[in-house]
Amino acid sequence: MILFKLYHNRFLFEEAPENGGGGGGGSAASSASGRPSLANPAPDPTPADDEQPNPPPPSDPGSPQGDPPSQGDYVLTFDDTFSGDETLQQLLTETGKAHGLPVEGLSAFIKDMDARLAAKAAEQKQAQDAAMEEAWRQLDGEWGRDSDARQMRAVQMAGRLCRMAGIDQSVFNEMGIADHPAMYRILDAVGRILDEPALPAPPGRQEQQARGEARRMMHDPEHPDYSAFHDCDHPRFAEVRAKYMRLMGA
Repeated sequence: MILFKLYHNRFLFEEAPENGGGGGGGSAASSASGRPSLANPAPDPTPADDEQPNPPPPSDPGSPQGDPPSQGDYVLTFDDTFSGDETLQQLLTETGKAHGLPVEGLSAFIKDMDARLAAKAAEQKQAQDAAMEEAWRQLDGEWGRDSDARQMRAVQMAGRLCRMAGIDQSVFNEMGIADHPAMYRILDAVGRILDEPALPAPPGRQEQQARGEARRMMHDPEHPDYSAFHDCDHPRFAEVRAKYMRLMGA
């Protein structure tokens, strides 16, 4: 603003007549310096009416700067393959509307990303299952012929500890460690510490068959209960896990 006044006043003084329109010599000298005179304060720097800048043109309603479409007009497409719930659908809709994102493009992007995430989750699940099977093979190889008896001890110890703690044994399913080899190792170690003087007698033929069936449920992908045993979302998950515990003698 100060620079504007300086240049504006200098322009006025340079264009003024030499006599200053009634001013004295001192006034003329002061004007020549380009500074405003104390005797003649600088005029209002506001341009004249004919010099007013043109007002900006009204914004185009169809331009990206316009308001995003109304909620009633902004509807994203979610098909049956979408893995999210209604809350996520609403959040995505509100986000797309707030940022003015194209409905068709955002819907296609969401579908593509959801498919990619589902494929990645399936890949991770497959890798986890393979790692679990390998861990069981290592455990069976380490325990050898005593593997069945030690697994049985681990199951019995799990029930004993749950009764001591006053909780239901199904907590192992809720924690996702009911079929983890590391948990069997821990419970077997606890069982050996507490019950080593009185190891259980070798199981009879019927018990061996029952536990063999239980092991096939856990390790054999061809077993009819294998999928339900490993999938917590399967409608028979709880039934098959209870069957497994009965077969193991828990």
